[in-house]
Amino acid sequence: MRRLLVVFIASLVLLSAACGAVTPFAAIVNGDRVPQRDLDRELKAIKGNKAFVQAIQGQGSGLSVEGSAKNTFDMAFVSRVLTRRIFYTLIHQQVEKRKLKISGNDLTAARRDAIASFGSEDTVRGFPKSYVDEATRTTAEINKLRASLGKGAATPEKIKAFYEENKEQYAQSCVSHILVDDEAKAKELKTQLDKGASFEELAKKESKDNQGASGGSAAKGGSLGCLTERDAAGFVPEFVAGYKDLPVGKVSDPVKTQFGFHLIKITERKQQSLEEATPGITEQLGQDTQQAFNDMITKVARAAKIKINPRYGKFDHDQLTVIPPKAPPAAGATNTTAPLPLTPGG
Repeated sequence: MRRLLVVFIASLVLLSAACGAVTPFAAIVNGDRVPQRDLDRELKAIKGNKAFVQAIQGQGSGLSVEGSAKNTFDMAFVSRVLTRRIFYTLIHQQVEKRKLKISGNDLTAARRDAIASFGSEDTVRGFPKSYVDEATRTTAEINKLRASLGKGAATPEKIKAFYEENKEQYAQSCVSHILVDDEAKAKELKTQLDKGASFEELAKKESKDNQGASGGSAAKGGSLGCLTERDAAGFVPEFVAGYKDLPVGKVSDPVKTQFGFHLIKITERKQQSLEEATPGITEQLGQDTQQAFNDMITKVARAAKIKINPRYGKFDHDQLTVIPPKAPPAAGATNTTAPLPLTPGG
């Protein structure tokens, strides 16, 4: 009798393991299953939030959540949601591999980020609590992994160190110009300036850089402000070359660009202060961290072993997305369930 009981219990264990192995999957990522039920649950959570559906369909992407038949999802939308779940799985694997711990403070900050990505607290209330909790946890893992890869938070110490190491980037040239249509006019104005005419007054009167509600640089006596090397990237190369080595107070000869002919004057050269440079440094440090994260997750995704349930299509390792199966001419939807940004609501 005891032997029969042992055999019975063993058979239950084997049956349980077998059932777990055949649980329908949407994808398998490096051996980790993305259950079909989880994909179904997310799709239904999205569909049930009318405000969120309207928001994502109104972004000019041409994306549709629902399929053409009743109670179906558009397969292109399903493939995007599944692609995102695959990336979430890859991120979770990296978080575990690096032994990164998610704290209560991480979750609190992540919830704020998740709410912002969804658009508003009202939109978030349209989701089941379980879905919001999952989105919060995923956002926390994204934030934690990203912070571990880059230079980390832009602390005052890091901002100051970056400033000291890259001071040449914060040298400023205070630039003014007068823009006219032809070279003859530019030479005429240059002659007047050489004889002592006011650059500011001629700019207000003659410069055609006078568009917009504020009147352009002409309204400010030709002033374009004080430009760093990074600011200069927003101007055409010929213009930058025209003032790069220009002495302070001297007016250039006519400089030709696609906009016309410029007379350029440097009113001052100075060093941007740490306080003035801080916003730009903070942004740049954040961009460096984001780029490191993007590069890492792209590399990981290309190397990953990803298997897709054929009903959802296949994974393209070049495009890093799920390609939905070709639908019959009258189809284009699935009656079960069916690149979104990595942030849950983005």
